Amino acid sequence: MALTPEKLARFRIIVPSEHEAELLSALRIVANVHLEEPFQEGAALPELLVGVLEGKVTPGTLNMEEALSVARKVLRADDLLLQKMEKKYVEYEELQNYRVLAEQLAAAGVSLSSPGREFQGNLVDVALVAEERAGRAVGEFLRIGCSVRKLKLPGGDCALLLLYPTAIAEQVEKIKKAFCLPLDLPDWFFDSYENVKNKLDAEELKIKEEVLSILLDIASALRDAIEFEKISQEEVLENLLRAADDVRRELPRLESALLKTTSLHVAARAYKEGVKLLDELKFDKVVVSLARNLLGEEKVDYKLLKKAVGRENFTELLPLARDYNALLVAKQMASEAERIAKGEKTYYIICIDEELAESLKAELQVATGAKVVLEKEQNGFYGVLLEGEARTLENLVKSLRRKYGIISIRRGSEEAPEALREKVLEFINSKKTMLLVNIIYAYMLKSKNRLSEILEHLGEKDVNELWRLHSRLVAQPEQPAVEWSSRLEDVAAKAEDAVKLIRKIDTRLSLLSEVPLQELPEALSLVLNELKEALHKAHSVLQHSALIKSSLKVRSSMKTLRILRERRVVIVEGYIPVREKQKLEEAVYKIVPHVVYFEVTEVPRGERAPTYFEAKGLRKYLYKLTTLRGVPSYGEIDPTPLFTVLFVTMYGMMFGDVGQGLVLALFGAWLLKTRYRLLGISREGAASLGALALLAGISSMIFGALYGFSVFLKPLAHPLLSPIHDIYGMIAVAICFGVVQLMLAMLMNIVNLVRAGDVLGAIFSGMGGMGILFYSIGVIVGYHIVTSGFNLGVLSAPQLQPLTYILLASLLAVLGYGFFEWKEAKSSEKLMHAVSEVIEMIIALPANSMSYLRLAAFAMAHEVFGILAEYMGTMTGELAGYLVANFLVLIIEGLAVGIQAMRLVFYEFSSKFFKGGGIEFRPAFIAAQ
Repeated sequence: MALTPEKLARFRIIVPSEHEAELLSALRIVANVHLEEPFQEGAALPELLVGVLEGKVTPGTLNMEEALSVARKVLRADDLLLQKMEKKYVEYEELQNYRVLAEQLAAAGVSLSSPGREFQGNLVDVALVAEERAGRAVGEFLRIGCSVRKLKLPGGDCALLLLYPTAIAEQVEKIKKAFCLPLDLPDWFFDSYENVKNKLDAEELKIKEEVLSILLDIASALRDAIEFEKISQEEVLENLLRAADDVRRELPRLESALLKTTSLHVAARAYKEGVKLLDELKFDKVVVSLARNLLGEEKVDYKLLKKAVGRENFTELLPLARDYNALLVAKQMASEAERIAKGEKTYYIICIDEELAESLKAELQVATGAKVVLEKEQNGFYGVLLEGEARTLENLVKSLRRKYGIISIRRGSEEAPEALREKVLEFINSKKTMLLVNIIYAYMLKSKNRLSEILEHLGEKDVNELWRLHSRLVAQPEQPAVEWSSRLEDVAAKAEDAVKLIRKIDTRLSLLSEVPLQELPEALSLVLNELKEALHKAHSVLQHSALIKSSLKVRSSMKTLRILRERRVVIVEGYIPVREKQKLEEAVYKIVPHVVYFEVTEVPRGERAPTYFEAKGLRKYLYKLTTLRGVPSYGEIDPTPLFTVLFVTMYGMMFGDVGQGLVLALFGAWLLKTRYRLLGISREGAASLGALALLAGISSMIFGALYGFSVFLKPLAHPLLSPIHDIYGMIAVAICFGVVQLMLAMLMNIVNLVRAGDVLGAIFSGMGGMGILFYSIGVIVGYHIVTSGFNLGVLSAPQLQPLTYILLASLLAVLGYGFFEWKEAKSSEKLMHAVSEVIEMIIALPANSMSYLRLAAFAMAHEVFGILAEYMGTMTGELAGYLVANFLVLIIEGLAVGIQAMRLVFYEFSSKFFKGGGIEFRPAFIAAQ
């Protein structure tokens, strides 16, 4: 049993979103996969759009270049929102050109109202020119006598500030037309610099507000589209899961269809080969006897029928058996009727239970137009042949059928004399088939485990293969598919087809049970093909069922990230056992057609990761005892084995009784097996309680043997240790047990600290090396004080003085290490922790040691109950006294002892080393096989 959590590896996988299903299939092959969410909500949107939706982006913080870039990434070129965005960006760029121009003019000392105006025979003007033509334009302007100043604008163009005499204005205009770009400055630009600056700020704010509104529309549309896609995918998967559940619910009907098909095959072969076939198939003798009667057209014995099919089926088949027996009487009458019947008359054979015969005779005596030409009583039935006019007999028979439920067969005046006999035989064959098939079907239901053997003997390989496929579906209803073998729509269609086909087969088989036995083989071939189709479709659907469930289960852990305008990737992060690394890599690259990114790295013990233990045997139940205290962290030792051993040992020590221990162990075994939800606890909790009670009961039996083979409070042998007669010895055992347990706890803490890389902490911690030193020396010193009659003067004895100094040194070492950590970490929390450890060493360790006295106290109390039982026996009788005392001990003391043992484990022991706070490893998938 491993004491440390299994070594884990962290993985990160990125695949195109269209390969999500294949990625799920690959992860299911590994099965032991703990998934975690790799991104926050909204990660499918660019960060800017997330900020816009959350209100974190304002006009003042909006970056226009980033806004345009994001819009171009997420929208198509012809999208109206993108066109609006680009238009606003052009306006924004023009505004920035105006701003730079205004700043440059103001810096040059030129009034913004100057361009285009004349001052003392000179003109001030501004021209816009592309950067690549700026040199030529400047040269031309200088050539004709202009003063030129070149200003660089944000878009890459240049503004030329011109000062020239009015006389050359015409030449300047020609050069502007040849080299310059159109420059249309707004009217508000020709104003004071402050006014223009304020106007520029207002216009920029207005544009950014409009852009922010466009971004909000883009973000909302994308978010809604992503949410709709997510909901749509989940809805599709949920619908598929419901369809798969519908198929799963039809599996019993499918099983029934297979059993009925086999029953029909057996019935048809028995008709052809005789009853010996049923003997060869090792059918029950009762079934063989009934089949012999049916095939030989003999009376069906109701008692045999009930024995063969059971009470419930007998109620259903009894009317059918009565009809069959009645028809046997009708068959004999039909043979005689051929000699009597006349062509121009209509005849009816009527059969009824002999109990109703007198009532029927009375009805016929008063009936007009109906003549009784033949009567017969046989096998408990009364039969009569009626002659008369067609209409009269028809009305009479309808009336009798309503009153008495008679069997009636008609021969019309136009029919041949032998028609009556042929109809009776046809009726008998129908009932015979129904009865025989139902009797065989009832046997098949009870002997499903023999079906393959029966089909193999019959040579029905196709039916046998279908039965095996069905058995696999039932045994493992969620057959794991390695990959999507078809589109989701095809899975839904197959599910619907499978359900319809199964119900159609069920109806067809009900009709086939009335077909004469000699005609069954031909009719069954069609059903067999339909069964094969239904089973394969059901198998295909249920194969995908597990993958659909997995997809729904882990959807929150699989995030979609948009990386291009129309491309998305799915990102999955999580943990697997290190031993599964190769298996995961092989599965991913084998199944997923395109893997964008794949990384698996081992997680060091010091890092935070889920805690994984392979649950086997009793450990999976006893681990619940540990989780009551907390989940062990990834770097901690699992204390479950220690918790279990210490708990059951202390329980047995306090509750030592062979008889009551046996009762407790049997109760635990029963609870472990049945998982009965005692007092409303879960089935898993019941199993854990059962495992603990089983071990505690065994421990009680062992200590009961040590305490004088105490059986139900009555010692039967000389004790090795008697809690009630050797009180000081029992106290010594309890204290020694406590000392060993506390030393073990501190040793465990040292191991955990070393595993975490804190070697100094392991040595100088108050619950580590210094704690063990202090406690072991303290036990020796304490022993000398107690044995000296609590004389503190013994501390000055030469042999104890060095030990006293060691005690003080260990305390100072813990404080010194606290100061060291304080200086290193610059945190007073470390120093406070050291002080609390010193206090715990001085106060808590002795107090914890004394807590183990309860082991002796409860062991003594248990024997006191035995004395109480003897005392009660003198007043109420020995048996009554022992029953009451044992009942009280089992219920009250048994529970109290469990609480005390749990307290010692959880508080005195585990608090010294067990931190808990780990993350439980939760496998996201059912193992694929």
